[in-house]
Amino acid sequence: MRKNEERNITLSNDVVNHYLNEIVNEKDSGKFGKAFEIAVKVYMNGLRGNSKTVASAILKNHVRGTDVQWKKDLYEVKSNCGELDDIYLHKCKYVIYTPDNEIDCFNPGNAYVIPVHDFIASVENCGLKRVKLSSAGKVKTTIQTYRNSKKKTNLWYATLEQFPTLREWVNC
Repeated sequence: MRKNEERNITLSNDVVNHYLNEIVNEKDSGKFGKAFEIAVKVYMNGLRGNSKTVASAILKNHVRGTDVQWKKDLYEVKSNCGELDDIYLHKCKYVIYTPDNEIDCFNPGNAYVIPVHDFIASVENCGLKRVKLSSAGKVKTTIQTYRNSKKKTNLWYATLEQFPTLREWVNC
């Protein structure tokens, strides 16, 4: 592991801990996805400032559909069973996805970088695409939970392992 990468992993964890312990609303069901997004931004782009200001700034300046910009490409950051609607609507080239639903320690080896079209096709091929009506009456497309089926879980993980990890992607 390169020294700069090790530094960015440490900084990612510092920012995530600050976010989860001091900023987040405990009732926010998407708090771990937001924490993962923050960790990815810091890991890929480094950190300018301290962890307290960065977590707040990242959330405040978040541009919908442009979770991360790196080497001129746009990336959508997704975790676990999140919504897919924003992937369809935006011009991101890649999805950075982790199947983990909680982040207590950021590990770029547990996230995968997948071209958007391959990601959507993989979700559909594994039988995980779910269209539902939200409580607000809007149609939402999400990744269906897969952990209640050993067959789906194994298929999903085997599919993800065909793609490079975030660590491999950044270091190639």
